[in-house]
Amino acid sequence: MKRLFLSLCLCLPLTGYADTAVQNAINAAKQAQEIQKNPEAFLDPSTINAFKNVEIPESAIKMAQSIQAKTHDDLNEKLKTFNFMGAQVNEEDAAGSGPFGSNQDNNAILKSDTVTSIAYVSLGMPDDVLKQVLMALHGRENAIAVIRGLADEDHNIAQTMFAINDRLDALDLNHTPNLYLDFTLFDKLDIQRVPVFAIFDGEEPLAYVEGLPNFEWIEEQIEEGKNGGLGQFGAMFEIAEEHFMDTIERRLKTIDFEAQKEQAIANYWINRGREYRHLPKALETQSYYLDMSITVTEDIVGLENHVVARKGDTFNPLEVVPFNRYGIIFDGTDEDQVEWAIEQERFAISQNLVPVLIFTDFDVKGDPWKNLEALQKRFQTNLGQMIQPIKDRFQIEAVPATFQAEEKMMKITEVALD
Repeated sequence: MKRLFLSLCLCLPLTGYADTAVQNAINAAKQAQEIQKNPEAFLDPSTINAFKNVEIPESAIKMAQSIQAKTHDDLNEKLKTFNFMGAQVNEEDAAGSGPFGSNQDNNAILKSDTVTSIAYVSLGMPDDVLKQVLMALHGRENAIAVIRGLADEDHNIAQTMFAINDRLDALDLNHTPNLYLDFTLFDKLDIQRVPVFAIFDGEEPLAYVEGLPNFEWIEEQIEEGKNGGLGQFGAMFEIAEEHFMDTIERRLKTIDFEAQKEQAIANYWINRGREYRHLPKALETQSYYLDMSITVTEDIVGLENHVVARKGDTFNPLEVVPFNRYGIIFDGTDEDQVEWAIEQERFAISQNLVPVLIFTDFDVKGDPWKNLEALQKRFQTNLGQMIQPIKDRFQIEAVPATFQAEEKMMKITEVALD
């Protein structure tokens, strides 16, 4: 079976916004994941290279950036009420980067100093005509076909990709054409019916003809000094696909952005910290000691080029700076551990130590934010969530646990409450 990967010049994700059949979307997504994991098994090298030519319209970028930035700001406002370590959204998650970020690296299909042959098509064309048009691309350098929108008004991009794949299989072509979704190329020549054949020099159209699937004839006309529209010389067909920007506009009208923003904020805690959320309960009380010494990986130079430490030097920070903290790690969903943590906080304060309270998990059912607020109110000290560097540095494997400095070593104690 021939495989086609739709090289998209506009990758605005519409999945999840359209009111599509859920199972079809799931199946299409699974197939798309398989292709994404191992594209070489499905695609020829030229098609893989073509997929790199991705261009997102400025209007779509600005709209998505606005949504991202608003969600980012509202989430940070929510997090400020808890003021605990680690609770901050990375700035890169806002409009500066990500799938709609302003630093998105875009590559256009039409490149300067390159002659490109383009066949404008529609999946609504009869099989024999579509096959004839696509066969005209075979053997030509920098020759592509383009459609202007999704195969069906309720499709997502993956579904359109597989619909095209099935259509081409039925045509029984002896080659795999490079097929793009690029409405901007339709807009450039104001294409309203298909097929249309065009030759571009860079981003400028040299000449185009309607209804005649023959690039060689266009080249002859260009050599004779003719350019622009060369007329119609064959049957023309209506474009079956909705203009992609019309699809976006139609679907955007059905989206409740406020609800989606609220959902993103509500899901923040559900998605955060999965890898260390469910540390096992300590079955026995035991302690172990860690050497907190670190090795300098490169020279550290201070003022006036004074070398503070040289690469390879090893030192123990507990020998340099007093560690007056008492770490308390617990599972916030276990009431026994919460009560234990409250007692440990009181103990630390009574010993003039600064309690460092870290939870691995808390109740995320219902309203996680209210649940966290209720948990926080039971303590005098701000709570923090377990993060990977702490887990790794202190080698935390079970909870509840404490850590404190003892004779220039770090003592970690796992506590069995039963």
